[in-house]
Amino acid sequence: MHMKKIFSLLLITLLFSCDDGEIAVADIDFSDSDVQLCGEYLFYKLRNSSTESLSLYIPTNNNIIREIGESTYTINNSTNSLVYRVYNGNAANYFCNEFQPTDPTVVSEWVVLSGTVTITTTLQEDDNDGVPFENEQPGVIDENGEYPDALDTDEDGIPNYKDFDDDGDNIPTIDEDIDGDGDPTNDDTDGDGTPNYLDADDDGDGVDTIYEDINGNLDPTDDYEAGNDTQNYLLASETTAVSITQYIEHTYYSTYLNYIVPGADISFTSDEGVELRLDLVEFGTYSETETIEETPEF
Repeated sequence: MHMKKIFSLLLITLLFSCDDGEIAVADIDFSDSDVQLCGEYLFYKLRNSSTESLSLYIPTNNNIIREIGESTYTINNSTNSLVYRVYNGNAANYFCNEFQPTDPTVVSEWVVLSGTVTITTTLQEDDNDGVPFENEQPGVIDENGEYPDALDTDEDGIPNYKDFDDDGDNIPTIDEDIDGDGDPTNDDTDGDGTPNYLDADDDGDGVDTIYEDINGNLDPTDDYEAGNDTQNYLLASETTAVSITQYIEHTYYSTYLNYIVPGADISFTSDEGVELRLDLVEFGTYSETETIEETPEF
């Protein structure tokens, strides 16, 4: 476990002299701050009522956000830069501007003259269907961040871990939680040992649930025979079937996580030549989520 100290030049910086000049010893701790992003690619964090910032700028044509794997960048304060700043006011609107704002002003600035930063990018895909990712049998992740052996119960080309209708009956998995306890895995209407969300024929009447959509609107949950309080697809006594040749649109979410870790050799230098030596700088993690919508082929 790494020890952390709160970093603020105004609070705890310890200065001492050596043959190479003054050295400040402290840790930068922005661990409670979110990583934000401007363009390609300025990552930054704010703290202390937005009067301090830690920023990393890497101008590259590489798609840092979405290229799965690990990349290491050299920090030289000319192309790639890592900078700590203290301002005389709130710097919440300091970044992401076409022109540098005149307010607030920078009180002090510390830059990294040499070192490295490693960015590790991973991808998480999930359907938010009430079934935990690890319980959807994703299999083993490959070098491209994919799960080539993931279970696809309905064989619609979308593996269960990102298929919000796992059994292809046009009822979203999260809506197959019949008892309403927030867990679709323990609902088994016909008692055949297969929970409804994985069972193409929920009531075991020999008619697949998708075809018990009497009004043909791609939603079997609103189809009742006269006098029944329970939908046809949950009643074994109701076996009316219609022709359905289309799946509903599916939605899942792709989240890219960028773990940003400066090298252990990182040190900051001020305009006055004071060096700030660090045991560790934890920049943090930037995340970006994309909503994917697709209709699988029937």
